[in-house]
Amino acid sequence: MKSNDLHQLIKSLKQAEKRYFKIYATRHALQGENNYVLLYNAIESQEVYDEKKIITQFKGKKFTNRFPVAKSYLYDLVLKSLNSYHRQSSLVIKTQELLRSIEILFKKGLFNQCSDIIKKTKKITQKHELFLQELELIKWEKKIANENDKNISENQLLKLSNDEGKVLEICKNINDYENISQNLFSSSYKQGYIKNKDLIKKFETIFKTDLFTSEEMAKSITAKIQFFNIYAEYYRTIDDKHHYYISMKKLMELGASDVYKEQVETKQYISMFFNYLIASFTVKNYTEVLTMLKEFRAIKIKTLKGEASLFVRSHQLEQAVYIAQGRQYESCDLEQRVITGLEHYKGLIEARHLIVLEYQMFYLCFCEARYKEALKWMNKILNGEQQYRKDVIKVAKMINILLHCELENFDLLEHLILSTYRGLQKDKSMTKIEKLIFDFFKNEMENLITHKNSVEIFVTLKDKLTVELKRPEEEKVLDYFNWMIWVDSKITNTTMMSIMLEKSK
Repeated sequence: MKSNDLHQLIKSLKQAEKRYFKIYATRHALQGENNYVLLYNAIESQEVYDEKKIITQFKGKKFTNRFPVAKSYLYDLVLKSLNSYHRQSSLVIKTQELLRSIEILFKKGLFNQCSDIIKKTKKITQKHELFLQELELIKWEKKIANENDKNISENQLLKLSNDEGKVLEICKNINDYENISQNLFSSSYKQGYIKNKDLIKKFETIFKTDLFTSEEMAKSITAKIQFFNIYAEYYRTIDDKHHYYISMKKLMELGASDVYKEQVETKQYISMFFNYLIASFTVKNYTEVLTMLKEFRAIKIKTLKGEASLFVRSHQLEQAVYIAQGRQYESCDLEQRVITGLEHYKGLIEARHLIVLEYQMFYLCFCEARYKEALKWMNKILNGEQQYRKDVIKVAKMINILLHCELENFDLLEHLILSTYRGLQKDKSMTKIEKLIFDFFKNEMENLITHKNSVEIFVTLKDKLTVELKRPEEEKVLDYFNWMIWVDSKITNTTMMSIMLEKSK
């Protein structure tokens, strides 16, 4: 156990879990060992773990002489209390307890009672697709059959073997889809949603296999969810918004079933729901997104990290809708909520989601012509984690040039343009629109600095952008930053947000 593992575990507890632990510890700690509750309180009070301070605080107590042992005991005690607390809410924990009861009764030779609990537990496992637990139940049925061989027919033994084979086949089927998902999605998480020809070829190769000849090849709801999830990711990658939305709608229908919702991890359900909301956003169902965000935020979360995930994803979408509709009057409250939430959930938000939220905060400030605030968010993006969402990082580096132009930091522009241009050339990921923007800054730098012919140069740029945007492969660029609206804002001398508001009417 690492030195700060216990501190991390304790700090992850929700208020109700903390209260339950103290009751549990009082009941289960050995006589005279309620010092562990005091140790728990001391560790829980620290924002940053300081072991030396803890040992000094309890100087003279026997447990400080073997502090690693005391920490290990408290760690196990906290885990046991969590198992006890979540027993009723987790079907997996409930079935594991029933399996332990079966084992105890078997060892006592109470085979009929074993069989009664097996029947009871099978109703749960079969209803909720708990296939691994069902295999365990079949194993116990076989053991009981071996003990009662005189009362078991060959047909009954054959049925047990057949049942086991069917469940194993379903488990393998799920595993096949999950392996494909992990392989494909790891690339998406890193690259983001840049059109990647190699990734598209991977999808197309996979779709030629037997697993994807039809939906019926997925043998369970769990497998069907993976089946449609893979198709949804493919449509998202090739930017087929319509079929992406249809696939995600099918996924949500499957995910809403009792079979799935009762046994799936909340994190998975949040991810599915979030992707459905993204799909709704891409087809401009803004009213549906805002309506369903209320339901999304009402999902019951059991961990602080889960709360952080729900916070960042829901605010990403809300912010995206406000920007798309030019709703400046509502964005101010949203901005403050984001700032407060980022501080509250610091260190708990996945990098790939944090980058998107920070970019959207930048975009919001930029669209409202609050360039100094936009710069703060841009610096967070460029100085943060660069491993994920390379698509967002790439766009941010491009728009950083634009931002410094608006701030009139002209002394930085030449270096920024050159370094960014070289980086994109090296990655071989520059689009024609991006090349057009680079050429604009290089060729019109003097006019930008002196403000000469400003309207004329932007009108010319707009004409060139209009031509390029007729190419379907270039249109995706506007999902990250609407260059046309920026150009219009320069021509009309107004903010991007004002134009967005007018267009949404």
